[in-house]
Amino acid sequence: MKYIEIQQILEKLEIFSTNDLRKIDSNFEKKKIYLWKKNWLIKSIYRWYYILEKQKIDKLFLYKIANKIYYPSYISLESALNYYKIIPEAVYTITSITTKKTNNVENELSNFSYRSIKKELFFWYKVEIINNNKFFIAELEKTLLDFFYLNKNINDEADFEWLRLNFELLRKNLDRNKIEKYLKVFNKNNLNKKIEILFNLIDKW
Repeated sequence: MKYIEIQQILEKLEIFSTNDLRKIDSNFEKKKIYLWKKNWLIKSIYRWYYILEKQKIDKLFLYKIANKIYYPSYISLESALNYYKIIPEAVYTITSITTKKTNNVENELSNFSYRSIKKELFFWYKVEIINNNKFFIAELEKTLLDFFYLNKNINDEADFEWLRLNFELLRKNLDRNKIEKYLKVFNKNNLNKKIEILFNLIDKW
């Protein structure tokens, strides 16, 4: 197949692998990837994953990439807190949770950070579809639990205030019954105490 024919299919895939290319063209030769990269037609994003050079990139598309290049994973931690407008600062690293080993992927698009969690805690994330970008992201309640579970240095009220959390939005949007239900699965006394501090701060605000 000619490149222009393959390109039309790749535009729909957006993120594609060498396996995808072989499915499109059974006679595909790997050396073509080198030629396409040399001619600025595609760019490598991680190992055998690629995007078209002309692909438009925004934050939501980066979330989609994060899910794709390190599977299984879902957006959580600082990126999800920013997505839900719970922290004010822009987040330049795309942060995710995975059941695979902790990893960090850097490319010209962004920095992708993956924190490992036990399989029994890999739950309560959802699918978001926005402007043709489909990605997995933790629910707000699970985002908070992931964040406090993995950040061992956050322990008291002063630590929480340093985070500058949006307590107004948390009061409006946080489902306390749901987070208490999820806490039972974590079964960590230290995490229970952190959530108690969080609830107290929300009520005080």
